[in-house]
Amino acid sequence: MKNSFIMIVVVGFLLGANMGLAQKFKPGGAVAVPPANIPVPVKNVPIPVPVSPPTQKAVNKSAVFVFKEVKDFLPLSKFKNINEFENNFKKYVDDCIDKKMSVRCFISYEMWDRELNIYYKKLRAKLDKNGKKLLKTSQKSWLKYRDESFKFNSSLLDARYNDGGADDRLRRAEESDSMASFIVKSQTLLLKKYFTDITNN
Repeated sequence: MKNSFIMIVVVGFLLGANMGLAQKFKPGGAVAVPPANIPVPVKNVPIPVPVSPPTQKAVNKSAVFVFKEVKDFLPLSKFKNINEFENNFKKYVDDCIDKKMSVRCFISYEMWDRELNIYYKKLRAKLDKNGKKLLKTSQKSWLKYRDESFKFNSSLLDARYNDGGADDRLRRAEESDSMASFIVKSQTLLLKKYFTDITNN
């Protein structure tokens, strides 16, 4: 009786083992492989935030924008007229403000100051010794007027924009550049006219 019980236990064990092996092996001896499309959970992986096309475009434009200097622009003599010359660099100024909102964008005064020096030298080269002396004296007087005008305009802007905010600083810089370029542009065009008159006669 005891031997029969042991035999039953052994047979049961073997049957259970065979059933387990049957679940692990396919017919023909191949190992059963779990389906490859079962998702494997991954922890602590950041989910990328999608960026809309307009936003990405704006980021890209801002990233590639480069500040320009006066030397990067053609001089007045390369344009058919004054409007074309001004539109050329004003387009850059508008683009710069749109992307960078920086006081570095305002270059009108610097552009006209370069032209002032160009036409002063051109005019001087056409004059005799006495003419050069008179031109130098005249220009010195104008430079004094320019500096005093800048100082006066600066005091007006200080009174108008006195809170020191970023927007006020930008507007102040724009108005300062506009007035300074107006003053220098006027003198530049005067020297240009002198030069043109002498050259054509």
